[in-house]
Amino acid sequence: MPEFIGKGLGADLPGSAIAIAGSHERKRLWVHTNTLDHPSVLPLYQRFGFVPHKPEDLVIPDPRVNALSP
Repeated sequence: MPEFIGKGLGADLPGSAIAIAGSHERKRLWVHTNTLDHPSVLPLYQRFGFVPHKPEDLVIPDPRVNALSP
């Protein structure tokens, strides 16, 4: 939602997730993102210590292309 971009609200989610995972003695916490996310999300995750692991190109077909006509 454009009106909330740049207000620092996104940092609450990874911060809370890291705290919850830490309280359960997790050894690893994965975050998946993609190019549909806001461009600032990857640097945000990296500030929390996440490291890009396995970048890959994945093409998801548009389901409308082969949809049956109503």
